[in-house]
Amino acid sequence: TEGRPALYDATRPGSLSELGGQFAAGMLRHAAALSALTAPSPISAARLAPHHWGAGAVCLGLQNREALLRIPPLVPTEDSEDPARALRLEYRAADAAANPYLALGAVLRAGLEGVRAQLDQPPLLERDPATLDASEARRFGVGELPATLEGALAALAADERARAWLSPLMYEAYLAVKRSEVQAATGADPAELCARYAQIY
Repeated sequence: TEGRPALYDATRPGSLSELGGQFAAGMLRHAAALSALTAPSPISAARLAPHHWGAGAVCLGLQNREALLRIPPLVPTEDSEDPARALRLEYRAADAAANPYLALGAVLRAGLEGVRAQLDQPPLLERDPATLDASEARRFGVGELPATLEGALAALAADERARAWLSPLMYEAYLAVKRSEVQAATGADPAELCARYAQIY
């Protein structure tokens, strides 16, 4: 309000405001569907695994590079010492194969779904999610992203809210393009695929 950053509240866990916590919860709720738009190549999922400094787990982390959604350290900027201006949410599952307009739009829509639904802020994880046992993983709400583009597209198809972020025509066109990419990549060596996408992008 009044031009102040909306994510900061020093009295709350991670200094994340109630609004910020709701936004984060929406992103995590729709994380699997989001990955179809933010990590949309047949090789994208190779990075979205534990200990790749990408997004080893679907959770909210405090200074935790294994978390899909991370609150980085509060570092003052050249323009301000105000921590409110330094706090941000870092979404770690986007890559260069994504259309930036679709990816950014989808991330914002997912977060706004959480605000509209007034979801509770997810618990903050400060440890490596790979070290959690099953009960701890449930307590922190830790999940996994789809392991393939086919899985991400299936998650998008199953998420009615996320599917509605695209018009029916855009959704069908996007699905057709991505299915053709999956088909073209079938049976290809991962190194060959990486080289092919590096050349394209």
